[in-house]
Amino acid sequence: MALYTGKGDNGTSKFFGEKDRHCKNDKRFWMLGGVDELNSWVGVCRSQAEKNKFDSLAIMLLNAQEKLFIIQAEIAARAENLAIHPLKESAISELEEDIDNLELEIGPITKFSIAGGDPLSAMLDYGRAVCRRAEREIVGYAQDNVVSLAVLSYLNRLSSLLFAMARWVNKKSEIEEKNPKYS
Repeated sequence: MALYTGKGDNGTSKFFGEKDRHCKNDKRFWMLGGVDELNSWVGVCRSQAEKNKFDSLAIMLLNAQEKLFIIQAEIAARAENLAIHPLKESAISELEEDIDNLELEIGPITKFSIAGGDPLSAMLDYGRAVCRRAEREIVGYAQDNVVSLAVLSYLNRLSSLLFAMARWVNKKSEIEEKNPKYS
């Protein structure tokens, strides 16, 4: 089977389980694209974490990627059209526990920090921004009850986890956080 069909050359595509074709600028495609970009970037961060022997981060990032696939399935399938396994509330609790554990090591944040330092830290901080964009793209659909509110909560916590990870990496790499001077 080929990776291409040519059927989307006219700017349309289908969602899983649906017969009708939709314009590729349909809001659901934007949401799927945002989560797909996030998942891909989390994969970049995970491979860098593995390279740097930050095994605990790599495991957390792989777990996040698995959950992002569930979110994509929920967006693509439309719960009213197809029986799917929506994101479980326990996924949010797991993220909160991971954040709490990282914060025990890095301490509370008291100021804004400038992204950078260790390359992995910068990548994780960029991932936080990508996650926030994906969250913004999904907000309207969650309010219309097409996507569960757990999806928004998960993305919100995931962005916090990525930020905590970025700070943790800099601390482990003995790189001092830089704060904006506003001057």
